[in-house]
Amino acid sequence: MRVQKAFMAVAIAVACGDRSAELTEASAAANDDDCAMCGPDEWCDWSDDRCGEGVGRGTCRPRPPPCKLVLQYTCACDGKVYGNECDAQQHGVDVAAGGGCDVPEGLRPCGYHYCQAEPVGYCAEVLPATREEASTFECEQFPWNCVEDDCSCIKSLPCAEPCVPAEDGWFELTCPPRASSTT
Repeated sequence: MRVQKAFMAVAIAVACGDRSAELTEASAAANDDDCAMCGPDEWCDWSDDRCGEGVGRGTCRPRPPPCKLVLQYTCACDGKVYGNECDAQQHGVDVAAGGGCDVPEGLRPCGYHYCQAEPVGYCAEVLPATREEASTFECEQFPWNCVEDDCSCIKSLPCAEPCVPAEDGWFELTCPPRASSTT
């Protein structure tokens, strides 16, 4: 039935010559089928970045234009590591909040991102505002004037407690949700 509705919506949009309506209707149908209807020029955006395994819904989005050359290695839903989130989206996939990719040499995992393993720093997970959204992850270095690479260097951060040491000398922080911007 869902496939039938999707084909009908596409047929109507094509008959009317409206490409934007075609994408909108195909995207709406894709939500019902875990993005199975995403076209070759789209990527599946899971609202919780759990690759269809969580409570978030999938939405087909147009693939982005060429990405900036900013390396922030990212694990994606297809199990591959991409240069950044935009690069993954250009290849038709979303980031994988649970990780699961092989860790590239010289890097360490930080959620779905990978940080340079040296110098030692911390991974900050910023919690989502709602259950359907995804956490974001940030690789951070200790301040340049830090004498000891430990939690005492970042105690002024609002999410410095708890600051949990990881086996590789890094630290893990969990930060409260950020206020939504109204721009």
